[in-house]
Amino acid sequence: MLDTTRDGDPPLTATFKAIAPALVAFLLALAALVPAALTVPVHEDERQYVWTGAYYFGKLTHLDFRTTGSDSYTDPGWAPVDFWPLTQPMGTRFVFGTAMAVAGVPAPALPYSYGDAALQGPATEIPAETLPVVRLAAVLCAALGFALVAKRLGWRGTAAAALVLAMPFSREDLARAWAEGPLMLGLGLCTLAYGTRWFSPACGVAATFKLTALGLWPLALLKAANGGRYGALGIPIAAVVWSALTPSSWFLLGPVYLLPMLADRFVEYRSASQTYPGPFGIYFPTRYLVPFELLFALGIVWLAPRAWQRLPARLRGVGTRCLRAATERPRRRLPHPPAPLHAVERGVGRGRTVPPLHRVERGREGEVASDEIHVPG
Repeated sequence: MLDTTRDGDPPLTATFKAIAPALVAFLLALAALVPAALTVPVHEDERQYVWTGAYYFGKLTHLDFRTTGSDSYTDPGWAPVDFWPLTQPMGTRFVFGTAMAVAGVPAPALPYSYGDAALQGPATEIPAETLPVVRLAAVLCAALGFALVAKRLGWRGTAAAALVLAMPFSREDLARAWAEGPLMLGLGLCTLAYGTRWFSPACGVAATFKLTALGLWPLALLKAANGGRYGALGIPIAAVVWSALTPSSWFLLGPVYLLPMLADRFVEYRSASQTYPGPFGIYFPTRYLVPFELLFALGIVWLAPRAWQRLPARLRGVGTRCLRAATERPRRRLPHPPAPLHAVERGVGRGRTVPPLHRVERGREGEVASDEIHVPG
């Protein structure tokens, strides 16, 4: 006897139905992001992420956790008060370092510096064989993030992924070798874990990719977000997970190391706003919009069906007819075959009136002037 699931489908069919939204979202993201990864020009921030990724991943794999080095910028070690540890957490750097180690490609010889002309030359450029590797790592992270969102939310999550990928600049922002691709993976992890005991740990992991994910941490205070667990302990649990994955925090305050990092980011952001002022005089590149784009897309796909149901029935009927007319294939009308000439042979009795076989023009001489044929009795 063929095994079936509760819905009556064979197990293989049920499994495919369960993963189909995630699979489609993953493939859609790859199709949209890979061409962008191969064509967009290199950004200076990518040079910094790639160099620091190779540097700190090398330290990690060699179990070298010294807090001192030969130079605070080109060889800082894990010193928690130096520039590189303060400016970003380590999750994204470990992603790129892992990708380069697996592919066996080199990193830039020196880190890029916006303020030092000696660290802006060819030695800071990403090697040609390395750039596609690290960008593919970013693309895979983003695609996995979209897939996790779709795994949790079904086809609505797939639709939200499509909306994000259709937005201006989103493909370039997610395809570059910086923190936005891994951040999308972190957001996907949090979406999948919401409502379970793993939500707070997922928030900690997401913040290791980029501190922007700290915006999700207030949700960790909700018992519903953690499957009825933790309560006020939600944020401390996320902070402990974050610290465990951020070695520079081990040498200064542990989870509280977030505070000096946030203070440093504020100083850097204020300086960038003065140097590169954007709208309203603040520095706000398009990649900062990625989390808001995902939130906006999820809101659209969540509210659209409810807004449709609230429309008056007459308007819904008009919309349905328009959609049907736009999507249905036109039917080809075949000519009617000629009607038989011998009505009597079809079993019509004498003296009965039958429907007209051929309508003819009235008033012509020699032609029947009636719409009916009468069989004489």
